[in-house]
Amino acid sequence: MAISFSTVDDLLTVALSDGDVLGWDVEKLEIVQPFNLDPRKRRSGNVTHFTFSENGRRFACTRMADPLTAWCRDEQSNGYQVSLTLGSPLSVTGSPPREELLSISDNGTVVSGATSSGIRLTLPSDSKVAHVPVDLSVAEHRRDKLTALTVSSDGQMMAWARGDMVSVASVRDLNDSPSVFTPIFEAPCRTGQVNALQFDQGGKILACAGWKGVEILDFSNPSRLKQAVLGGAHTHSVTFSLNGHLACVDSSGVSVFSLIDRRLVYQKKIGDVSSVAFSLDSSILAVARQREVELWS
Repeated sequence: MAISFSTVDDLLTVALSDGDVLGWDVEKLEIVQPFNLDPRKRRSGNVTHFTFSENGRRFACTRMADPLTAWCRDEQSNGYQVSLTLGSPLSVTGSPPREELLSISDNGTVVSGATSSGIRLTLPSDSKVAHVPVDLSVAEHRRDKLTALTVSSDGQMMAWARGDMVSVASVRDLNDSPSVFTPIFEAPCRTGQVNALQFDQGGKILACAGWKGVEILDFSNPSRLKQAVLGGAHTHSVTFSLNGHLACVDSSGVSVFSLIDRRLVYQKKIGDVSSVAFSLDSSILAVARQREVELWS
């Protein structure tokens, strides 16, 4: 299950593995925008991976028998329409991999990859199907496998991790010279193997969720990188609020930290959580657990 708040109407959008995408009004506690990826069928099913853009208006997903597809919410109908369909990526092992790592920006830039392939960068265009493939094939050693990736909400920056090694690059540099580009930052993560990456809304702060917590990389001053470690062990998901908080999901539950002074604001040990999302005013934290969503305020 994946969840996100829309920046347009603050609906909580919930995506389920059976292909249903539901828009929830959190004040009325009712579904106001039901949608299915394939309306011709009762259930589209077999959705293996799902990710929302920061503004909640776009999402990208993969299904067992289908290529990666990106969808965009229509301004007039408020329904979702296909904005991009990609073919199977190249593989370093010979067989086409299922892209299990996905990220999409507010403007439709898609970054995708799998442990047995490289990273694929797809830029938005007028034709909506043109894309720029970027092959950053990973090594065969387990510690060098691709474990996480993300793109900033403005589509300008992207980051990926191979084991504990984190790389950050400009999307423009990758687009101009995909074969000879140089990352603007590359270093081992202090919290071990990276399970998830997430930029803040401004694209200046990167959260790296790892086995020993979350490392915060602050690029607001390029000449003086700031670093900090937050959270608990086995952190696998992170999300930023617009008022300077970071929610971290680990094996025991959810922790919320203030990015200003790095202090723990709230913590609840509730076991397995798949994803979390802040509302626009940061007053509500939605927590997805299997097939249920809790609203915390």
